[in-house]
Formats: sequence, structure tokens, C-alpha cells
Amino acid sequence: MIFSFFNKQNTKNLIKKTFLEIPVSETEFWEIPKFEIDSGVPGPTIFLTSGIHGDEISGNVILLKFCNYFEKTNLLKGKIIALIGINQNGIKNTTREIFDTKEDLNRLFPGKKEGTVGEKVAFWIKQEIESYNPDLVI
Repeated sequence: MIFSFFNKQNTKNLIKKTFLEIPVSETEFWEIPKFEIDSGVPGPTIFLTSGIHGDEISGNVILLKFCNYFEKTNLLKGKIIALIGINQNGIKNTTREIFDTKEDLNRLFPGKKEGTVGEKVAFWIKQEIESYNPDLVI
């Protein structure tokens, strides 16, 4: 059964909507929307991302709708963490790559803390994912 993790009764999920702030220069930060959905019951942790290519927006819309779904529906166990629209620069400029540097973010992992803009973004996203020790990353 595909929806065995969901229950449409009174929601008891703890939902945090914040931003992951990624320093890309001394004066500029990318703010990536972040959802944390916690059922309060031990279970698997799933980490989801969207928008690695700025011109592919459908994944961002779907992931946002998916996260908002849990305001009305219980997650029966475990946690879901989502970063929505990770290529903020590409999204703003409707380009596949990071517009300013022409870097394909998808090719830059694991990234570098002191690298190019794209390498920094990849580095901090990887750090964020690893901090949750997820069972699955999509």
C-alpha cells in the first residue's frame, strides 16, 4: 500500500518552515526554503530536494504541495526534510545552471567550503543532508 505512512485524521505533525542560509560570498546568502515534518514517532528519515536545475520548476511546485499536505494529514512515523528550489540563482534567472557562474550545480557535489559559488552551495547542502543522517535522499 503506497500511502501506509499517511493518515488523514487530526494532524499531530510538528512542522517547521524555515530557510537554509548558505553563504555564497562575504555579503550574499542564498535562502533555500526548508520544511521539517516530524511525526513524533520513531521511523525512517527521508530527505527530499528540488530545483537543482533552475529552469525545471515543476519539482519545486510538487514538493511544496507535498510538504503542505502534512498540515492536514498525519505522517504516521518518521521524519521528512525538504529543501525546495536549491538553485536559487538559476530559478531567479530561469536558467539550468547558476546564472552568474554558468555552473551546473548537479555536477559539483560534494562541493567545497571555500570554492566557487556552486561549490559552496553544494558543500552546504551536503552538510545539511548529512546532519540528519537520513535513511533515503531523493
